[in-house]
Amino acid sequence: MHATTRGDARAAASSGGAASRVWHRLDFAEPRAVDSLYASVRPDFVFHLAGLVKGARDRALVLPALEANLTATVRLLDAAAAHGCRRRFVQIGSLEEPPIDQPAL
Repeated sequence: MHATTRGDARAAASSGGAASRVWHRLDFAEPRAVDSLYASVRPDFVFHLAGLVKGARDRALVLPALEANLTATVRLLDAAAAHGCRRRFVQIGSLEEPPIDQPAL
């Protein structure tokens, strides 16, 4: 199994889990890096669990969240299709809905 992190891959590897996990340091905002990883690993299955999570309702977070959550996911889907990952792509996400009496941003 292969996993990615934007941080230190060695630290992620030492945090426990499956002994057969191979960590890769990767930023999904870099299309060449995503393409290169797919080309080398050629996965049958992808579980996309990454995303930008901030605990604030702030307009300044809208564009970073768009890039980290939507654009990066589209980039991963495109690379998966280009490199033959046709079995399964699983996207995980969550959503918080504001209270009905709270104004929209």
